[in-house]
Amino acid sequence: MALGGLGLLLAVLVTSITALGATAGSSASAPAPGGTGFGARVVAAAEGELGVPYVWGGGDYAGPTDGGFDCSGLVMYALARASNGAVHLPHSSEADATLGQAVTPVAMAPGDVIAFDLHTNGTFDHVGIFVGGGQIVDAPYTGAVVRLDPLSAFVGHPWAVRSFG
Repeated sequence: MALGGLGLLLAVLVTSITALGATAGSSASAPAPGGTGFGARVVAAAEGELGVPYVWGGGDYAGPTDGGFDCSGLVMYALARASNGAVHLPHSSEADATLGQAVTPVAMAPGDVIAFDLHTNGTFDHVGIFVGGGQIVDAPYTGAVVRLDPLSAFVGHPWAVRSFG
């Protein structure tokens, strides 16, 4: 990504976090303006899995499989649980980037799904759930656990925000 593009992405990220009222020391799951009951249930379902190991291909609508979750497995589980089974996402971060309703970064609310192109190759290869306070809950990689990560860790990578509730 060109330096100008990186600067624009950083400006959007800072604007988004500021618009959501993120402050130093704020709770990771503190509600942000525009949040919904559905979004709060998505966040609660995902945060209920904090500490569960990352397992490639792990997770389904009922919870962890083979002892854990991968990123899209965590998202599919949290949205299915929050919707009482009404939302059935595929086990694919690429698909998660295109389903639901597109949301601008400034309008993000807790429970929205954020897909990332970590390798900047045009493929959304990671996904997490926005929890507010400039953070997501995700299952990042082998050897890690479901955890909270700052959005600032993804500066320089293209991303798409989707809402399902």
